[in-house]
Amino acid sequence: MKTLQPILPENPIIAPVPLHWTRLLKRKYNQSELLSQSLSRIGKFEHAPALLKRTKRTPPLFGLDREERELWLQNAISFNSKMEIQTRGRHIVLVDDVMTTGATLSAATEACLQHDVASVRVVFLARAAKND
Repeated sequence: MKTLQPILPENPIIAPVPLHWTRLLKRKYNQSELLSQSLSRIGKFEHAPALLKRTKRTPPLFGLDREERELWLQNAISFNSKMEIQTRGRHIVLVDDVMTTGATLSAATEACLQHDVASVRVVFLARAAKND
């Protein structure tokens, strides 16, 4: 928590990067949601696990470059319109388990920024190394 303190805005809403329901069914859990839930609990922040929804099933994006990932992720993540009033003018912190190229976090951020939020910040547990 101390590591994140400098980047966390006051009174944020913490939300995980969503999995498509078919992937969630297969995995039985969303690692990003577990991380966001822990961050929310430790920091006593509001947790919004249903803020975003993965609306388009994408194949595993392993091995694809950023442009290819961005193509697959176009319109793949949507904002839960039922939460617009709750999030209006609020700071959102998106949580992901692993960042590879940043395309998924970018898609999730764009989904939030299309609504009246104050800002979007992202945190992730690990950064995937490039295989050159």
